[in-house]
Amino acid sequence: MCALVLACLCFVRVQEIIAILLALVTFRQQLAGRKVVLYSDNKGAEYSTKKGSAKAFDHNALIHEIWTFVVAQHIHLWIERVPSKVVHQCVFLLHALLVRYHCRQDNISDSPSRFEYDIMADIGATWVKPAMPEVQIAIQDDR
Repeated sequence: MCALVLACLCFVRVQEIIAILLALVTFRQQLAGRKVVLYSDNKGAEYSTKKGSAKAFDHNALIHEIWTFVVAQHIHLWIERVPSKVVHQCVFLLHALLVRYHCRQDNISDSPSRFEYDIMADIGATWVKPAMPEVQIAIQDDR
């Protein structure tokens, strides 16, 4: 695999890891003290977060922030894999009503991440301003 492809894969992975941290911090009031199942469609982010560490320094620092936050909020976090772009019937529980929605993929977050919001409107979702975590990452000196 060429270096450019590897660099792109790592860039996507760090974005996926940041998304996990951002989601946990944004919904911290709803998640604190609860059992939470987090679904990830990025194998690298999923594996590194489950493991609690990564080879890359920046990935490792973000994963440390995730688990430090989870412990501080008393969140019992479980991470599961969700495939992307699989055609089947998705079932969502919304306002105590079971709504069946035929969608293009298993991962409900794929469409909004591509600026496609129809599925979110269809299930009655509301937009929440993301809360940015205060991340303390030391600079690594490779000298």
